[in-house]
Amino acid sequence: MSVVCIFKDIIFSKKVKKCVDIKATLTSTLIIEGDDEMPILKTIFKKLNPLSATNRYMNLMFNATPLGCSLWDENFNIIDCNQESARLFNLSDKSEFKEKFRALSPPYQPCGRPSFETALEYIGKAFKEGSCRFDWTHLSANGKPIPCEIILVRVENRGKPIVAAYKRDLSELNATLRAMRKAEDGLKLALVAAEDNAKAKGEFLNNISHELRTPMNGILGFLRMLSGTDMTGEQRKYLTEAERSAKSLLKIIDTVLDFTEIKDEKMKVDAVQFKLQDVFDEIIEIYEPAAKAKNLELNLRLPPDLPYMIVGDLQKLKKIISSLVDNAVKFTEKGKITLRAKVKNQTDSSVEMMFYVRDTGIGILPEQMKSLFEPFWQADASLTRKHGGTGFGLALSKHLAALLDGKIWVESEYEEGATFYFTARFRLPEQGASEKTHDPGDTHLLVVEDVEINQMIAEEILAGMGYAVDIANNGQEAIDMLAVKDYHAILMDIQMPVLDGLTATTRIRKVDKYKNLPIIAVSAHALHEDKEKSLAHGMNDHITKPIDPDALGTALNKWLKLA
Repeated sequence: MSVVCIFKDIIFSKKVKKCVDIKATLTSTLIIEGDDEMPILKTIFKKLNPLSATNRYMNLMFNATPLGCSLWDENFNIIDCNQESARLFNLSDKSEFKEKFRALSPPYQPCGRPSFETALEYIGKAFKEGSCRFDWTHLSANGKPIPCEIILVRVENRGKPIVAAYKRDLSELNATLRAMRKAEDGLKLALVAAEDNAKAKGEFLNNISHELRTPMNGILGFLRMLSGTDMTGEQRKYLTEAERSAKSLLKIIDTVLDFTEIKDEKMKVDAVQFKLQDVFDEIIEIYEPAAKAKNLELNLRLPPDLPYMIVGDLQKLKKIISSLVDNAVKFTEKGKITLRAKVKNQTDSSVEMMFYVRDTGIGILPEQMKSLFEPFWQADASLTRKHGGTGFGLALSKHLAALLDGKIWVESEYEEGATFYFTARFRLPEQGASEKTHDPGDTHLLVVEDVEINQMIAEEILAGMGYAVDIANNGQEAIDMLAVKDYHAILMDIQMPVLDGLTATTRIRKVDKYKNLPIIAVSAHALHEDKEKSLAHGMNDHITKPIDPDALGTALNKWLKLA
């Protein structure tokens, strides 16, 4: 018996029991004689199978990855690519990418070097050193520039080296960084212009605060959402730096606004119940990375007799401690920084605390002590350029300490470091109070917000807490939605088209069934008078943008618990 089969590039010889590659012909004829043709056919098909199960899975992964991937030989010839490579350049399929890949880069890179020669150089480096990483400008099918990060990795394929190229589109990240730089430049210009006139400065900063906080809410929100995705170590580094810059910018905005309110005598004390240990933990978490980057020790020393829970202005306390620790890290090049607290006086209903921050930094000259807590003071003008800072920090801390019924002072020897002290008074919770929390459960919230980015961020934060969320685009939509569905609480923006948040809240409160419905303002208006205006129009609380998930969670827990 004989079986005749046609196969591509392969001939099987029964006598020598081996397969031989046929390179000169496209097909060959296989003749098998005898009764053992089935085992022989199984052997042939096993050898001819181009993809094992593992290889098929790898091929699926290759085409499913969100990065553009392609394979190249050492002569800059493309071997293969995945589907994402075509999508990245707005091409129809992989074949079009293979055909047009040389036209997907401009003749010259932004640095001025020819693209083709530079690409060959990088591929050669990858073949020689095993890998390389670099930025590259590509072109889409319609000629639009695409900034990319390229990673080249040398791999082995059937005993021969090839290069795998991974492309990541940096357009969104670059847009975020540009928005941050634009916001920061705008703030610097605002500060310079406002210094000419105290009254004009206050009015201008009040307005610019709202305009800056709105994009900052988007920047910080999306960075927070991005941090929950899978990233390489390099990408995580970029994200960390972007978050640090954004929070630094937000701190400048807060400091300037706080100082403006103090000068206008509009700042009030907002007392809440909080855990003292949480304050210290948060400060250490924020500043420990910066201290480690300078090889500094950041120590926390707390005695066992500190009260577990106190009542006072949490935000003002955090701002004073943050300012002192920030300065200590900024002006200390070697050694350590120690944060301590102790009870100075205590009764059944109140406690006076003393806090101090000690560093081994540059210290302060005796003649500089008298102006230390004045606005725009720094020990040496050159330090402003070296270390940055608004010059408001210590002056603001002095006023904040006074609002907490305390005072602030410093002890220092030049070039031997400094110790900043401040005191503050707090109430103690009633005996037997340990803190109740609200379980989100089946709680339904209505978010009233006209900006789509802010809607996405609010929904992401609240969904992460376990709440069900609906969105209204303005105050009128909120009123209409309330008429057909019950909600446990409303998060209300202030400045919106059609019907603003203040007017909407006033109308909602006129309905008897909504008299006790928690309504919390979430607004870029951040001055104390803005908060008072929200409360006067019937809102229960006022939270400023950018949204702090912890502050939002605390407010919801408080008002849903009381509703």
